[in-house]
Amino acid sequence: MDLNNRLKEISQLLSIALDSEEEYLYQGEMSDYMRSYAADAADDLDWLFRGTVPTEAEIDLCVKALSDAERIKRGRSKELLLRLRERSRPIIDALANSPDPHLRIFALETGGTSLNPYFPDPLYGYITLNRRLLEDPDERVRVVALSTAQPTMVHNAAYLEYSLQSADSNALLDFLCQIAARLDDPSAKVSAEAANLLSRWAAEVSEGTLEMFLERVNNDTARALFTGTRPPGDSTIEDDHQRQSQKTG
Repeated sequence: MDLNNRLKEISQLLSIALDSEEEYLYQGEMSDYMRSYAADAADDLDWLFRGTVPTEAEIDLCVKALSDAERIKRGRSKELLLRLRERSRPIIDALANSPDPHLRIFALETGGTSLNPYFPDPLYGYITLNRRLLEDPDERVRVVALSTAQPTMVHNAAYLEYSLQSADSNALLDFLCQIAARLDDPSAKVSAEAANLLSRWAAEVSEGTLEMFLERVNNDTARALFTGTRPPGDSTIEDDHQRQSQKTG
């Protein structure tokens, strides 16, 4: 299939997948059931992108179709990306690079949607997108970069605890430190979301692990956060900080 014909086919499939409401009775070997033309078109797109990685022109075509405000509002754009599963990644990357902050937020929210109802299994996978957009110039994007990462960070609390105890270095731990730096973000909304995420994570780990983290980030705002929110009577972090201050004094 030449490039022009492939682009034409992709355009037609996008229109059906994003706009069609029609269903039909599918007659299978064992039973009959209703299917939708939109789902069929999404499956056909998945098949096309499975066989050949989408070109820049094809990605641009997809981004233009998915960026339609009405399609996003009705949930059709998100639904299509979820059906494409891992094939959606280059398209989500392109949406995340859009000059429109609303599309960058859409990329984060869609990429952070779990494919499994029982545990965090984000569509985009891991936290690469969140790490990149946590440095976004728009405060709204930074807030969503934090909020959409929370399930993954809390779910991986044990792994992060092990990483700190073994003095390991990995992308997830680096992101945790990056979050701590956002406690001093010039936006109050961003710093509050960072505090919320870190507090949720801290509730899942031991006091000793939390102290290792505070030593690693060396952030006074982070130490003040955890000293102020520790359970009554648990003075380990505060006392250790005071002892350290006395030594350095």
